[in-house]
Amino acid sequence: MNGVKLLKNNFHKVFLKVLLLFIFITVPLYSLAQKKEDTLNVKKKLIQLGIRLYPEVEELKNCKLKKEWFKTETISPEDVNESFSNFDDLSWLEPISHNVKVFLQGENHYYQVTHHLRNRILFALNTFDRFSLVLIEQEYSISGYLDYYTGIKDDNEAENFYQNVIYDFVNTEELYELLEHLRKWNKIYPEKRIHIGAHDIEHNYKLTIEKIIVPYFRLIDSTFSINVNEISIFDSENLIKKLKGLLNKAKDKNLIGAYPFLTPRYIENVIENLNSYFKSYMYDFNYYRQKAIVRNMTDPRFFGRFFTEGKVMIHEGAYHSINQFPFPDGGNFLREGNYLTFEFEPTKSKTFSIYVRGLTYKIGSMAGINLNSYLRQGSNYNRIINKFKNAYRKKLVTPENYYFFEPLLDQYDKLIFTCLLYTSDAADELDGV
Repeated sequence: MNGVKLLKNNFHKVFLKVLLLFIFITVPLYSLAQKKEDTLNVKKKLIQLGIRLYPEVEELKNCKLKKEWFKTETISPEDVNESFSNFDDLSWLEPISHNVKVFLQGENHYYQVTHHLRNRILFALNTFDRFSLVLIEQEYSISGYLDYYTGIKDDNEAENFYQNVIYDFVNTEELYELLEHLRKWNKIYPEKRIHIGAHDIEHNYKLTIEKIIVPYFRLIDSTFSINVNEISIFDSENLIKKLKGLLNKAKDKNLIGAYPFLTPRYIENVIENLNSYFKSYMYDFNYYRQKAIVRNMTDPRFFGRFFTEGKVMIHEGAYHSINQFPFPDGGNFLREGNYLTFEFEPTKSKTFSIYVRGLTYKIGSMAGINLNSYLRQGSNYNRIINKFKNAYRKKLVTPENYYFFEPLLDQYDKLIFTCLLYTSDAADELDGV
């Protein structure tokens, strides 16, 4: 009996150990399976919204490009420092700066790190050589205002001008940072002043009319006004004709507006650029927009003398900045990088273009914002934020994590993440997705 009892007790103990072991194994496996299923569900829901998670390791195995084919170096994501000196990782720019007249930085939009790199490149170029103008992809009409601000030496005067004159023109923190850097540089190095301009059509035409056109012509006719909410592109020819009539009166008087750059020539340029905007949306967007951009850059009435007499840095979307693929049948104007490289004599074969591509976004503090309470942004920017906010409301994204907004990874994307797998931090991050 004692032997049987002992055997029975031992059997109970063994059974209990097996049962506990089974529970300990199956619970983690179930949790892991559940987590994977939850991740798959989140992935599906995000894809329906046009958002993708970081790729898993399996997705990278069929990359056709080999990391051995490429030479890679790390570049700092930091903004330019107070002393304009953190350029150690940009030393490769020095020989380029001496040999070109135009440096183009193309990008896919809305990445803060891209703007920080733009700042460092701009001041590195001006440390190694002299690039006296930086052009940004915004409305031409704000050029005089931004450039005037960067030349103000007194801080109180500058703050007043920013708050009361150009606040509505400076629609991102990154543009404000650039202006502050330029103003500081210009105070330290007045002999190497850097000018700033914008070369795009008047996308924000209502602001152009309200803040620039109307105040100028009120110096001729104090009752002059335009209801921007009633403007139609189909009636734009009459508007332009009316503005040109007033412009002739301004020319007769050589009328200077509230600031010295507001000359009849400047206002004439703004009106011409405004007309380009209307033509772009009435007839063919790319054709008339590109005609205007090329004109704004190369025409001596606009920024042409900077390209002819000096050197220029251009920061814009990568669509515009290609300079390696000439178009047939006179089509180079469709990309200003091509036009400056293959058509415009002063800069022909004297351009250098880089493509700075961001891969992922995070929403951060923008998760809870109301876009209507912010200054006007581009439609694509609003689309990205609204997608993020929609996913955030559905608890599919977190403010601190990064996400893709492109439908599929191309081979270069896969190569980048494949290279990242060889660094421990990145491997841990990818394995954790």
